[in-house]
Amino acid sequence: MAWAVLICQCGYGDTSISDLLQFPRLFFYEFAFWELEVNLNLIKDMLTKELKSHLLNMYLIAMSDAEFDEKEMETIISIAESKGISKNEFEQIIIKPTNVPFTIPDDIIIKIEYLFDFARIIWADGKVDDRERISLLDFCNKFGFIGETANELTEWLLDIAKNDLTNDQLHKEIDKLLNS
Repeated sequence: MAWAVLICQCGYGDTSISDLLQFPRLFFYEFAFWELEVNLNLIKDMLTKELKSHLLNMYLIAMSDAEFDEKEMETIISIAESKGISKNEFEQIIIKPTNVPFTIPDDIIIKIEYLFDFARIIWADGKVDDRERISLLDFCNKFGFIGETANELTEWLLDIAKNDLTNDQLHKEIDKLLNS
């Protein structure tokens, strides 16, 4: 009987007795849907924070040679839009960088994809400055690739980014790298 009162309070006032008998099941489905929606929103928020961090890091890579080229900005905007972040959202990240915590992806494939994006930014102006190379190496280290592995990964990323690979081609190269 208590759930009958709850039904009326929850907006099910025009229900029949058979509907009332179904309420526990309806309530469970609605609760499960709400819980799923909350979990999806948390995941989306985490991904958004990770993407915002990634975009801010791309901006830092572009600034690392003290010569911010228009092609670098165009590449960052293109990457941002391909990941569902608008130019306006990107500009807000730059305006308030302290609102974006530094995050590192957990998945090794995503780490390499993000590092590849950094290499694409480096090559956007057609040249690789030593400061940009060092910045990419630093990010490789921050992402958990240490020592000679970081050095080799940096050179590999710069080499394949020079060829302007598509995402499919990048994934084939990642598969080769991880399976060698």
